[in-house]
Parts: sequence; C-alpha cells; structure tokens
Amino acid sequence: MAEMNGEKAVALYREEADKVHPLARFGESRVVRAFASRIMALDNRKVPLNEAEAMLTAQAAIATKLDPFPPAQELWSWVQIRRGEDGKEKRILTIMRGRDGTLKNAKKNAKNDGTHLFPPRYRLIEDEAERARRRIPKDAMAFDCKVEDYLSMTTWTSAAVALKDIGLSPSQIMERLGDAPGDGGLGILTIEEMRTLDKSQNKMTHEERCQKRAFIAALRKRWAPQEYGQEDAAASSDTDDYIIEGEWLLVEPEIKNGAELHQAAKDGAEALFGGGMEGELPEGTVAKGTLRPHPPETVRNKWRAAVVKFAGADAEQMRGKITLRQKIAWQLRECFPGDEHQDDKAHSVIGHLTEGRTTSSKDLTGPELIATERWLDSSEPEGPDSGFVPRKESRQEAALIVTARMKELG
Repeated sequence: MAEMNGEKAVALYREEADKVHPLARFGESRVVRAFASRIMALDNRKVPLNEAEAMLTAQAAIATKLDPFPPAQELWSWVQIRRGEDGKEKRILTIMRGRDGTLKNAKKNAKNDGTHLFPPRYRLIEDEAERARRRIPKDAMAFDCKVEDYLSMTTWTSAAVALKDIGLSPSQIMERLGDAPGDGGLGILTIEEMRTLDKSQNKMTHEERCQKRAFIAALRKRWAPQEYGQEDAAASSDTDDYIIEGEWLLVEPEIKNGAELHQAAKDGAEALFGGGMEGELPEGTVAKGTLRPHPPETVRNKWRAAVVKFAGADAEQMRGKITLRQKIAWQLRECFPGDEHQDDKAHSVIGHLTEGRTTSSKDLTGPELIATERWLDSSEPEGPDSGFVPRKESRQEAALIVTARMKELG
C-alpha cells in the first residue's frame, strides 16, 4: 500500500470524499497497523480479513475500547462475498458489538449514572394469548427478560414502604407506583433457526441463545442503545473502494445512553424525597444521563444511595500506607487547594452530606467513607510527593455545596 504524506492525503480526500471510510483519518499509526497484524495472524474466519478490513476492525476496537480477540470477543467482524450488478465479486465487511461488548457498555453507562445492574430475570412465554398479542411466530421459542438497576429499585422500594406506612394497601401501592422499574426485552428463536442450528456446530442450547437475544434487547432499551439507528449496532461497508491510509483518530465516543427514569422510579423518587405525585421531578433528583456537576441535593441523594449499597463496609480499610479515613480527610481538603479556609469548607461538605449529623471525617462510618471516596473519585498519586486529587466535577460540586450551605446557615 502506497505511503502518502499529509498534503497528498488531504487532496485525495477532497477529490474522493465519498469514498473515505468514516473511521479513517489522515496520516499513519504504527499502533493500528500492529493491532491489525495481530488480528490477521489470529484470523480463523471462513473468509479471512485482508489488510484494509483488519485495519478498519482495529480502529473500531480502539475507538470503542472493545476487545476483538477471543475469549472476550466484545467486537465481531466478518466478510461476506457478494456479486455486484456488474457480475464482479465484492467484499462486504460487517463490524458489530458482541453480547459481551454490549454488556460492558451497559455496565459502564450504569456506573456513570451512579448505579449498577442486577442479574437479568427470564420468563419463558407460553401463554397463547400473550404470544398472539406479541406476534410471536408459531412454534418459535420466546423468552422475556427484565433488567433492573440498583438506584431505581431502591427508590421504588423505599417509595412503596413509605406508602405502606401511611396506610395504603398493596393493591393501592401498585396502582400508584406501577410495577417495579426495569427494562424488558423479547428474545425469539424461530423453528427454522433451531433446525438450522441443529445441523451446525451450535455452541449453546436453544434456550441460552433465545435468552441471550432477550437480554441484549433489554439492555438496548436504556443502558446500551443501538448506535446510529442500526440493527444490532452493526456497520456494514463495501471495503473495495475505501481509502484506509491515514491517521487513525483514537477517541472514545460520547456516551449517549438516552436514559430517563422509568415512570415508576420517578413516582418513587417523588414519594421518597418529597413533592406530589404529578409534575416535574422534585428537587434533588435528576434524569439519568444528566451531566455533572450535580446540584447539592442530588449529590447528597446519590451519596445516601451509595451508603446503602456499601452497608457493612469496614471503616478502617487501608489505601496504600494510609487509612481510608485519612484519605477522605485529605481528599476533601484538596477540593479547595490553596484556600485558607480549606478545613472549614471540608467540614461544611461533610455536614451537608450527613444532614448536620457531623462535620468531621472522624465520625463517618465505613459505608459513608466508601460513598465519599466513590463520589470524589480521586486519581492515584503520581509520585511520593503528590497526593490524591479529586476529579474536577467533584471539586465543582463541593464548591456548590459550600455556597449553598453558607446561604442556608446565613
């Protein structure tokens, strides 16, 4: 493949921009070439990838941080040979996110939203009326999968308990809140597919394959949505005419999970944190996906949820050569570097999080220390003379807390 300098590459791009693959950029990267060489060396596909296809796969893997190698196989790619209208064969490369890649992205999005996913729950669909309503083909296997997250479930459960405490019956609570929040997915395996799979080297049972499809469908409702509206987040390209020379831009795509709180979770949040059952979310709750920094009430609510999550954690854990308590005390002060009132402001943050119970890190419990550590999300020290540095958004939130607390205290 001919080498190109920057000026020639730019000129070529302007002349044939419609042929430049969207993953390609100008210049050359030895990293991508080495990655592609490894893909080709380990290739056991029915139709092996050529250099162009291997480099496109490598770039997709680097850009999305998904592993294309077994046993992880978070990213899949393969080539189909098709005959064009002119009678010539064309190679069609398809790159798609695998099940493990979808789950990896879903867990990452959930973590960014301050929660984590529960194991999926499956239900075999056998009722004929339901099968007809959901248009499930005759003799096909069908599973329903439900995926729930910790934060929404905790909020919903707390709201249900609060409604029970004021005298509502279970039926009234369910009528008010609806079913427990979660995302459902339908997985179908037709009788024709089962017959075809029985004749091939099928590595999983029909039930496992059907459940896998239901699980992926559920994840894509909220936590790992399809990209660019493409089925199975797959991108297929005719690679014969594409230019693949160039600088391969190593970027991680912006996370756009489009997630919003389920209506039941919204109702639960309102019941738990105050406010009516209609209208906007109450103060201190935000829709999933809202960018940081969060307002003080939201920070405290997420912190409280984390305290519940880490119930029973030991307060005397070590972080390197210092205790967790010492680390938190240091981190909170580092939210206000160089400020002469550094200690007072750190105490003010603790007072806000604990709702005035204490202003000292010495009184924080194990779960509270862990929750604070997760919120501050500090980077590790780079040398013996450096310390833990809280992430920028956490420092901004700490400043907002101090400002709000000063107004609150007059």
